[in-house]
Amino acid sequence: MIGFQLAELSAFLDGELASDRVKQIEDMLVTDGRLREELESLRKLDVQFRAAARTAAFPISVQLPETSVTSRAAVGTVAMLVLALVVVKMAPKFVGGFAFGIALHSVALSLVLIGVIWIISRNTAVA
Repeated sequence: MIGFQLAELSAFLDGELASDRVKQIEDMLVTDGRLREELESLRKLDVQFRAAARTAAFPISVQLPETSVTSRAAVGTVAMLVLALVVVKMAPKFVGGFAFGIALHSVALSLVLIGVIWIISRNTAVA
């Protein structure tokens, strides 16, 4: 198997290679018996894996703990916090003034911290 990786032979089997590379591998298959054996081995494995995949049945039963369920209030709080941050970043450009920008950033940081603490407190189970 000189000239390419085993993964490339698998991609050849699955029809995932570019046409020029397919031609090169087909040419190698004509002259290399060991390569043909390797390809046949991969084909047999592929058939077995596909058969196993068709018969496999995994029931989907995911149950999230109640504290991890996102509430509308938490989503709304996050949306308001993001909006507050956008306003804080844009307002100084329109109003001007360094002191105004610092004050606005302080207010926004306080709102973000309060919001984060509120979300954490709502999603933390008290024992």
